[in-house]
Amino acid sequence: MVNIDLLENTFVVSFYNITRITSNNIEDIVSKISSHMEIQKKKIILNFSGIRFIDSKSFDEFVRLIELYELLDLKLINASDDVKELIKLKDLQKVLIS
Repeated sequence: MVNIDLLENTFVVSFYNITRITSNNIEDIVSKISSHMEIQKKKIILNFSGIRFIDSKSFDEFVRLIELYELLDLKLINASDDVKELIKLKDLQKVLIS
């Protein structure tokens, strides 16, 4: 479900076999990301390729991650139009890099 690769100084988080991030899977996703970030304070890229839907609880969890690791470089790439719209509504365009 979640794959985390280290490329140079950056963790790249990718999702496989899921198209929806919901309250059923967000805790596992956040836990895996947080465990990597606590071990090594590195940049992180969330690759949302293939993710078509995020429920409000899950989106709030990603916002919490953004706030928690703001001093680091946390970015989101390959977001669907629906996810981009959520980012704009939350005024978080700075995390959207493509």
